[in-house]
Amino acid sequence: MQKQNNDFEQMMVVLEIEPEDPHDADIALVDAVRRDVIDALQNDNYRVQFPYTGQRGGITPLEVYTAVTDAASYAWAHKDVIEETMNDISTLITLFGGINPILKHVFRANEQRARKEQSTSQPIKITTSIDGTPISVEAPDLEHAEAALLLARRFQSQHPAVAANVTTKSKVKVKGKIPKRQARRRR
Repeated sequence: MQKQNNDFEQMMVVLEIEPEDPHDADIALVDAVRRDVIDALQNDNYRVQFPYTGQRGGITPLEVYTAVTDAASYAWAHKDVIEETMNDISTLITLFGGINPILKHVFRANEQRARKEQSTSQPIKITTSIDGTPISVEAPDLEHAEAALLLARRFQSQHPAVAANVTTKSKVKVKGKIPKRQARRRR
């Protein structure tokens, strides 16, 4: 996903930042990471909305919008690599090309928040679902220039039936599970 452009079709990603263990949660940390992600996305010109859930307070999902054609430009920029693969995953590559920047913001916000809080950082668990079919994503998965291609291939190999029917209108959901922070030991 790249920056907002109103002239093109937009893709929506539902983003949820929640505690890893709801019964032993560090709500302040989860809320701080969530605010940091929202600020970073808005600074990168993403359109972020808070859907009405009918509930007061609590951790609610975010709707993040971006132009599909901008996400497709990622695929076009990496067309040589994409041509090496089958054409039936090009839509998946476009979707993951759009999702990667959002995932990077979530990982970065958690790392920065851990440094600010002077706590030891634990890995976040992020699950990306396309049309209800999940795949886990880790920070190292996003460090490569071809991250969208790698994630698209993994999704296709794990869920070939769903991958064959993915479109830019598919329901995309990203869920980040923030672990409870562990305080540093004092010397």
